[in-house]
Amino acid sequence: MMKKYDKATKDSMLQIYMKKVDAAYFTTSDVLEQLMGKVEEMFTQSFENGNRKIAITKLRASEKEREYYGDTFSGGTLLGASIPLMVFALYEAISRMDDGSLPEGKYMLQIYGGFFMMVLMGFFFALNCMAWTKYKVNYKFIFEFNTRDALDYRQFMLMTSIFMFLLCIIGYLSFRDFWTTEFNGRNWAWIYLGIGLFIFMLPLDIFFLNSRIWLMSTLQRLVMSGLYPVEFKDFFMGDIVCSLTYSISNLSMFFCLYATHWDGCLDGSSSTKCGSSKSRVLGFLSTLPSIWRLVQCIRRYADTGDWFPHLANMGKYSVSTLYYMALSLYRIEMVNKNRALLITFATLNSIYSSFWDLFMDWSLMQFDSENFLLRDELIVKNHHWRFNNLLKLVSLLL
Repeated sequence: MMKKYDKATKDSMLQIYMKKVDAAYFTTSDVLEQLMGKVEEMFTQSFENGNRKIAITKLRASEKEREYYGDTFSGGTLLGASIPLMVFALYEAISRMDDGSLPEGKYMLQIYGGFFMMVLMGFFFALNCMAWTKYKVNYKFIFEFNTRDALDYRQFMLMTSIFMFLLCIIGYLSFRDFWTTEFNGRNWAWIYLGIGLFIFMLPLDIFFLNSRIWLMSTLQRLVMSGLYPVEFKDFFMGDIVCSLTYSISNLSMFFCLYATHWDGCLDGSSSTKCGSSKSRVLGFLSTLPSIWRLVQCIRRYADTGDWFPHLANMGKYSVSTLYYMALSLYRIEMVNKNRALLITFATLNSIYSSFWDLFMDWSLMQFDSENFLLRDELIVKNHHWRFNNLLKLVSLLL
């Protein structure tokens, strides 16, 4: 710190200050070394049966930075192979829907679309981790990952690439339907779901067990929102789940279609009771992410007593919940009364969420800031890069 100070101020305080530091008790004392030795001895005897070599290996992180060449190569290869497979799968789906040989195609596309959104969210999180690593943000500490085996962003990218490749190849087999009589293409979705659940729930120490345990425990805390104090990882996961509303609501249609043996889909009549125009369960599931975040905001207010921003944030998710309720009502019964409710709450939700994202989450439009229209403290120092991306976002929205 003093070195940085001297460099910025052209001063020479470092030598004067270091004389005091070198003579201070915390520098000259050997208490810390003694405590480290005692901890090592206790750990060796209690957990490693006296094997000091193994104990020291576990206690002291390696100085050598780990390389991820294999993960990077495998992830890139699988991702590259996924793109043509996805194109072929979509081509088969659209072609067969056009010629009438796949009347259930639009429902299958919705099912695989829900899976795709979840995999895409995994890629976005990996990109977040890459940016945090580049700008020295200690996300492993913030999310309470186990620092000794926390995944690197290249490992996150590898896992999502694996699921993307599986999704694309299974989607292609599903729409191409090679073995219609032996194994109908519609049933491939069960294979993908089963593989995902198997990997997610596998109790063996493979496929990044500690990371999967962290994810399961965090999802449990989210589902039981209100019973636990809200930590950063809790509302971050809540925001991720809010972005996966489509995937979560599709669970209702997925299980309903197979439970009813695709009744009303195969004859081209689209009279199935599993669609959004018939299913109230689908509407309820679409409100769940907003409800979970709403309860988290209430718990934050109860713990801190600060009405802002917690109650204001609760208002945003309350409006979002009402919007999804109005959307479900209008889909089920398309009358003017429900249409008016939908337009009202959709407008309120869009305005409320947009203002909150711009002013609170992104901290834009800060007129009294040291950095024009940005917050005072910045991680990304290149202002032009931030504004260029903001302009691109606005142009895309328009």
